[in-house]
Formats: sequence, C-alpha cells, structure tokens
Amino acid sequence: MPAEELESQLPLERTRSIAFTNRGKGAVEGALIGFIPGFIAGLLMGTASQGINCSSCDGNPCPPSAGCDSSAGPLMLGLSVGAFSALIGAGIGAIIGHRTTFTF
Repeated sequence: MPAEELESQLPLERTRSIAFTNRGKGAVEGALIGFIPGFIAGLLMGTASQGINCSSCDGNPCPPSAGCDSSAGPLMLGLSVGAFSALIGAGIGAIIGHRTTFTF
C-alpha cells in the first residue's frame, strides 16, 4: 500500500503501536511448547509400563531374550509422544502466530 493511501486512512500522529503476526515463529514456539510436556508424559508412561508385558515369566525375573529388558522403551515412547504433541503444537502455533507489538 503506498504511503499516501496509508496517511489518508490513518493519521500517523494518532498511531500508538504497530503489531505484526509471524505464523512461522508461532509454529516453532508451538512445537517446542507441545514437545516438552509430550516427551515428559511419554517418558513417564514408558517407565511406568516397562514391566507390564513381563508377566509371562510366572512372577520370576524374565531373561533378556524375553523382550522385557528394553531400557530404550521409555525413551522411544517419550520421543514418539513428544513428536506427536509437537506436530499438534506447531499447527496450533501456526494458526495463532507469534505477535510482536511496537509501542511508541
């Protein structure tokens, strides 16, 4: 929009602030905000359910070959849930956007 049109629509002496919305930055912020609690929740769920599938050993400790001794399970679940919640957060963040306001 040319400056002449802008001045005819809004007198500059009455302008107190200018606001911009950046959807890309909002998506990044939303992804970070979504990933962190999703990762923690997945890590906790994976840790809590780590021994559940080992009931086939009649109450005795299962051998590693039974597939129950997976220390990477909680980490992988945390990363998976975190990635899923990061995608949701990125979508919401892109819709809302990051708002920057300059006040003078």
